[in-house]
Amino acid sequence: MHALQLIAPRTFQRTEVPDPFDTLPEEHVAVRLRTAAVCGSDMPYFKGEVADPFPLEVGLSIHECIGEVSASRSGRFRPGQRVLALPFHQRGLFEYLALPAGRVFPIAEDSPPHHVLAQPLATVLWACRKLPSLLGKRVVVLGQGPIGLYFDQLIASGGARQVIGVDLVPERLAAGARMGATACIDGRSTDVVEAVRELTDGEMADVVVEAVGHQPATVNLAIDVAAQGGDVLLFGVPTEKPYPFPMRAFFKKNLNLLTSVDPDLGRYFPLAIDMVQRGVVDVAPLATHSFSVSEIAAAFRLVEARTEGVLKPIITFDW
Repeated sequence: MHALQLIAPRTFQRTEVPDPFDTLPEEHVAVRLRTAAVCGSDMPYFKGEVADPFPLEVGLSIHECIGEVSASRSGRFRPGQRVLALPFHQRGLFEYLALPAGRVFPIAEDSPPHHVLAQPLATVLWACRKLPSLLGKRVVVLGQGPIGLYFDQLIASGGARQVIGVDLVPERLAAGARMGATACIDGRSTDVVEAVRELTDGEMADVVVEAVGHQPATVNLAIDVAAQGGDVLLFGVPTEKPYPFPMRAFFKKNLNLLTSVDPDLGRYFPLAIDMVQRGVVDVAPLATHSFSVSEIAAAFRLVEARTEGVLKPIITFDW
């Protein structure tokens, strides 16, 4: 079967690997990949920021996937069924994925390609369960990429008094305003701490969500904009390097530090799919660009550049 491999930073190469049908274990499903979306957590592999030497393992890096069941050894799935599939360790760049049935989730047969974005929504829903009641709260969301925009929408619907989005990209700030943010701060030209102070009448943020990751600056900023006794949720994926941490400021503010990873798949993926299919959460505005599999490097480069208003490129696997 076809597969892709990063043989150097920013360089994909098509290769061939054995298909999974002859060795499919019990309670496993073979899924033919049809659609995927690029996530920020895929970018370190593309840019060569991971510790592993090149070439990387075949299949890195995609993990937001929709396909159809090609073969099944599980009574829960039948050939031809449309599914959301979650590959292991972000190794999703294969023509077919062989997965345990617990990592495959039914979706409606007429689901459009952008419904693949139920996958990142599930991770946000899992994180939101850790947040306190949002009724009447002032909330800052650092990062207005797709994840930050999900937080905007869910927090606004949870009754927050203010949802303040922060980003460096004007198009993402505009998207935040459309997705539930009551105010947006451009971190390129504005002192974010002072802007939050002004917007909250000096009270600062009861809840701060860090939805950027891959660097420590926004972790420190989250602590700076938090109110006394506030909650700070670190959602963005950290690098492997140790982070400098403003322990004294964190301690003196009496803050609560929250993190979120490894969602309960069996509960939160079906929930996200249901919310998307019923229109409770509108994911369509996040799907900003479309590419064929032969153009996958261009899709990744666009996400890296954060230009052209990109939020989520959708990849069609027309091998």
